[in-house]
Amino acid sequence: MSNTVDQKMQAESELIQKLEQQSLPSKFPLNSGASMDTPPEGEQICVFNVQSGALVVATASGTVISVNDDPVYGHNVWVDHGNGYVTIYRNPGEVKVEQGKTVTQGTTLILITDSNSKLGYQIMKDGEYIDPMGMLNISG
Repeated sequence: MSNTVDQKMQAESELIQKLEQQSLPSKFPLNSGASMDTPPEGEQICVFNVQSGALVVATASGTVISVNDDPVYGHNVWVDHGNGYVTIYRNPGEVKVEQGKTVTQGTTLILITDSNSKLGYQIMKDGEYIDPMGMLNISG
C-alpha cells in the first residue's frame, strides 16, 4: 500500500511540475522562424520580423486579460499566466482571441497579415517589464 501511495504522490508531483512549466513564458511566440530587430534603446521588447500568414502563439498557458489597439503595433493581446508573469503580443494582424479566454501554450493569438509583419513581444514579472530574451527558449 505504501508503494501505491508513493507512486500516486510522485504522479501528482510530476503533474504539478508540468502545469507550472506550461505557465512559464519560455516558448517562442511564433509558429515559424523569424529575424529580430535590435530593440529601441532602453526598451524591454523583442521585435520579430515574420512572413504574412505566420501565427503568433501563446508562450505559456494563461488567461487573456486585455485585447486593445496599440498606437505603434496596431493591436495588443495581454495574457496573465497566474504566476506573476504577463506576456504582451503586439501586431496589427487578425486577433484570434478575446478578453477572458483561457489559452494553453501554443494557442493562436494573432494571424500575421500583409499589413505589418513585425511582432512586438514583451514580458512583465510582478508588474515590471523584464528582458524577454532571458526567458525565451529559442532553438535553431
